[in-house]
Amino acid sequence: RASVLALLLGISSVCSIIVQDAANWNAAHYWGGGIGACAKILTAPNGEIFCGAKDGSIRKFPSITSSENDAVLVW
Repeated sequence: RASVLALLLGISSVCSIIVQDAANWNAAHYWGGGIGACAKILTAPNGEIFCGAKDGSIRKFPSITSSENDAVLVW
């Protein structure tokens, strides 16, 4: 079972995530973090990726750069 690593940057509204094995990134994952960090990461059935912040706002990741083994997601 592939492990998933996340790096969360709680700087204002910036959220940066590094995901290993993006093919398995198909369920909700909860992470701690600082102010503005992601509280919940999930993918929609069509592959769109969303981040729910601690203040209740939800943002969609506008870009995904992927390689064979990982994806780097940044908004």
